[in-house]
Amino acid sequence: MIAGLIYAYCGDLHCSEDLAQELFISAWKNLCGLREREKLVPWLCQMARRRAVDYLRSAAREKK
Repeated sequence: MIAGLIYAYCGDLHCSEDLAQELFISAWKNLCGLREREKLVPWLCQMARRRAVDYLRSAAREKK
């Protein structure tokens, strides 16, 4: 689901898989910051959206 969400933003399968893997590592490290277990999925989705937007911004800067 997370890789699919990132793919919807960036349109690159390999990139979305790499970003999702990085996201899960980051989420694992910051799991102690999640106070309510039922909010795990929305938390991960928000992280995925932010990671995809950051990727798109950096890719746009590299094209300039």
